Amino acid sequence: MRTTPPSNHSPRRRNMRARATGRSASHRHSVLLVEDDLGSREALKEYLRLEGVQVAAADDGGAALDTLRSGFAPCVILLDMNMPGVSGATFQRERRRQPVLATVPVIVISGNERLSAEECDAQAVLVKPLDLAALRSAIAVTCPEARR
Repeated sequence: MRTTPPSNHSPRRRNMRARATGRSASHRHSVLLVEDDLGSREALKEYLRLEGVQVAAADDGGAALDTLRSGFAPCVILLDMNMPGVSGATFQRERRRQPVLATVPVIVISGNERLSAEECDAQAVLVKPLDLAALRSAIAVTCPEARR
């Protein structure tokens, strides 16, 4: 299991991006990306970082749970459901058992276009290949800070 710690961006860049996107400069989205495919994980990580999002990444549900237990507090979890090791479904069951983790919203990213948010216990399902504008929008809408 591998995890990647979140990256740091300068406050100036964050403020510029916040003004450009209409978000408050005081909130920077933080995402836990759970994706087993290395190429997809690295590409999404890079895209999100360029968008000013703080990203931690994990290659399966077990590594994701370890990242959350170590103190990383994302505003949104991006979760692939079909992974070897600890699957997305198993991750969701374990996450729901822990009150602090159960409140973090989840966006499922999947190649299965028949999955529904309800059956995945998620706020949204995005189908791969991902539409990056839809991903950006889903994170903004799903983030609890955006609803304040």
